[in-house]
Amino acid sequence: MVRNLGVAGLAVAAVALAAASSGSCGGSGGEVDLSDVDEVTAGALRAVSPPAEVGHLTWEWREGDERWAQETWVDADNGRFRTENRPGESGEEGSFHVIVGEKWRIATYQSDVESYPVRISAVDREEAVAGGLDNLAYLGDEYLRFVAWADERRVVGESTADGREVVVVEAKRVMDGDWQAGTVMVATIELDKATLLPVGLRSRIVEPDGKETEAYSGQSEWEAVPPDDLPPDFFSPDALFALYSPVREILEETGELGYDLYWLGEKYEDVAEGELDLYLWGVDIEGAAWASLRYASETLGGGGEVVIIREGQVGQAQFGPLGDLQGPGGLQTPKAGPIESQQVTVQGEPATLYSRTDIFSPTYEVTYRWLVVTLGETTIELYPVPISEEGQEENPLNDTEALIALAQGLVPVPDEP
Repeated sequence: MVRNLGVAGLAVAAVALAAASSGSCGGSGGEVDLSDVDEVTAGALRAVSPPAEVGHLTWEWREGDERWAQETWVDADNGRFRTENRPGESGEEGSFHVIVGEKWRIATYQSDVESYPVRISAVDREEAVAGGLDNLAYLGDEYLRFVAWADERRVVGESTADGREVVVVEAKRVMDGDWQAGTVMVATIELDKATLLPVGLRSRIVEPDGKETEAYSGQSEWEAVPPDDLPPDFFSPDALFALYSPVREILEETGELGYDLYWLGEKYEDVAEGELDLYLWGVDIEGAAWASLRYASETLGGGGEVVIIREGQVGQAQFGPLGDLQGPGGLQTPKAGPIESQQVTVQGEPATLYSRTDIFSPTYEVTYRWLVVTLGETTIELYPVPISEEGQEENPLNDTEALIALAQGLVPVPDEP
């Protein structure tokens, strides 16, 4: 479903959008060849955010009986965007989804996700530029993302829509994932002939046997907004994180635990020689016995957790060798290796570092590491989540020296976060 496209999808779209942004210059429909799909597409991108102005797109989307409203602010001059999705018609209250992008970082917030509602992810700018795109702003809108992902485009011709002269563009995209091989999404996009701004979009799914199913459709309105009319942090991923992070509210409960809770701070950048930017993604408190702090990374793991810190009061919480594990994707371990341990020192205190290597196939194995240390009256376990890519470990924290260095950064959670 298009409105549920997440951070990972946006990052992928950065490269795909290159084809849509490579046309010749021109600021309106009258300055481009309306029979040339590349010129029309490039002109449509420029039209959404004119120089020195922010383009504000409002869409009313329909998918069967479902309705949702989407607003997007596109600031191409500064490479940033903000998108807000709400169910129902415009102005209705209820759950909502916010995505902001600036300086090649994207933050998302989902009000109906209670445990981990906000996350931050970095877009690989080098990869995007290599594909021909050097502007994050165009990743913010539903319609622009569809244009970005099209495998084929063609100008169908000219027509009228609600009394307006429009240029009609057809875009096709081969569906992947769980779709049957050969399934294609086809979108018919109506662009105002004079301005090349979007007017409407209709899409359908075409299966390999030719069966067609209507997917979703929408109508658009547009206005230009002076940047100074928007709040200074309107596009800021850090501001969105600060506003919606559950960290402060949850950590206020830690005063009832009866022991000091340790953490790496709400954000932690001094890790893995600058390769990771960690942020506290969520906190689970299982009664008074123990708590779990989960850290995600902006640059690794697709927004999921990369290190878990479990802790509890000395004598009540027992941490140490892990039990049966499942590998990435739920793979059952066919050959679990022996648990090994070594004594290390963390913050002047003795600690134990455990490891275990499980073999999934002759060419695929995963090593798990976890470190247990007692600081004051608190027993702490640090567990870096293995992230395997084609058999290679991608999480730099899943390393003996890196894990010990991370443990050196643990500090007590302040009384007032």
